[in-house]
Amino acid sequence: MGRSKGLASDAWDSVTSTASDAWDGITNTASDAWDGVTSTASDAWDGAKGLASDAWDGAKSTASDAWDSATSTASDAWSGTKSIASDAWDGLKSLF
Repeated sequence: MGRSKGLASDAWDSVTSTASDAWDGITNTASDAWDGVTSTASDAWDGAKGLASDAWDGAKSTASDAWDSATSTASDAWSGTKSIASDAWDGLKSLF
């Protein structure tokens, strides 16, 4: 009986060792695949964020430049109008 118990134990140890090795292989393969998927997804997300950020920065810069140009033009027009009106007023005052 002792010998058959030893053989059964050795067989069971061999089965569990093989199953454990197979399970480790499966989990390592799945883990590596998952790491690849998450890395690719992360890289894609970072790329999309970069594109969106660059587009926003470009739009913001364009809008800022347009606003600065519009306010500068309006300010110059107001200053010119004010100067013409002031000169005309001074001319009228000198007549009286």
